[in-house]
Amino acid sequence: MNLLDATFRTSAAFELVQFERMATTEQRTLAGLRNDPECFGVLKPARDGEDMKAVCLRTALLWLSLRTPGALPRCLLDPDEGVANAAVARLVLDHIIEIETERGFVGGAAWCPIERPDANLVGEGVIGRLSLDALRYAAALRLHDPLVLSSRLYDYFRLPQTPEIVSSLGEAAERAGIWRLAPPLEWSTSTTEYWRYFSRRGAPPARCKAYVSPMPSAFVEVFERLMKVFDALPVCGFKIGSDTEQLLRPDKCVVYLPDRKALEELCAALSPIVATLPAHGVPFTAALESRGVLSWGADPPRDDARLPWQGPSWRRWITDRLAVTLCGGARLAESPLQFALERLRLEGVDTTTWAPLDPGVHPAHA
Repeated sequence: MNLLDATFRTSAAFELVQFERMATTEQRTLAGLRNDPECFGVLKPARDGEDMKAVCLRTALLWLSLRTPGALPRCLLDPDEGVANAAVARLVLDHIIEIETERGFVGGAAWCPIERPDANLVGEGVIGRLSLDALRYAAALRLHDPLVLSSRLYDYFRLPQTPEIVSSLGEAAERAGIWRLAPPLEWSTSTTEYWRYFSRRGAPPARCKAYVSPMPSAFVEVFERLMKVFDALPVCGFKIGSDTEQLLRPDKCVVYLPDRKALEELCAALSPIVATLPAHGVPFTAALESRGVLSWGADPPRDDARLPWQGPSWRRWITDRLAVTLCGGARLAESPLQFALERLRLEGVDTTTWAPLDPGVHPAHA
């Protein structure tokens, strides 16, 4: 849908406030915004049902220019029409601006192009269905804190920590010596509260990641074989849960790779090993095979001097955005799940396969 030639106006749902003109208490609360050199200030809700939104200078100027309805100021839009169109759609869905339609000027949930009701949404494959189940669960919680809701989405499908599961898994892990296995010479290891990390010395920067997610007991039994595969391929690093509790999470093993070619090589090498293993499955990742044992994602770019895992993750990036939408505009939508999926799609995520729409570019920088 091409929006660039439509007529728009500023939404009456917000009031624009420059950061320096906010109350002192508000400046303290939002002090982190000072670290963003592009941040101009915030759009403060002028009525119930909306949330405060931080805006850059370009968005602030666009919002001010449309106080009188009219065409979009092209000088404030990205020269790439596809990028500009998606950016404008995000502004309308977030109700920052409104678009003129046959029903008058609308924005937010009133404009969301719904393809089908939430009850008719069907995920693609095992992981697609699992991801939609997580989204339905999150929507049913009716939480108003995006940080709490993002964590619930992120942790979805973690196995319960019952005494029986912990005992049997702990015994299996002890027999296999999973946390005692020494890495090959060119690898270094470190351990934190949640992860045991394996880093290949001199590895190039990681550009994508694979998730290896059989059920915990099966993972323990094959881990030594997996580690041999990781050593034989151009893997930058990998991490596994640091104890029994962390092996109950779906993303219990994450492998960092330099490019898509290495990802394909890894998938081919692992497929015979995991072919008969019971699948666990990681929500909000893109499947590499039909059963949900292998999947992938593309983390936002990070400082090349850092280790692969020292930066924002693909799944957390997704769950943060879904949580903000579910706690915000989706509350007013006739189909909240469809609204949340459409808003995330405009960030560059294929919400059917949960892969980046452009596999060569992370959505945050598309």
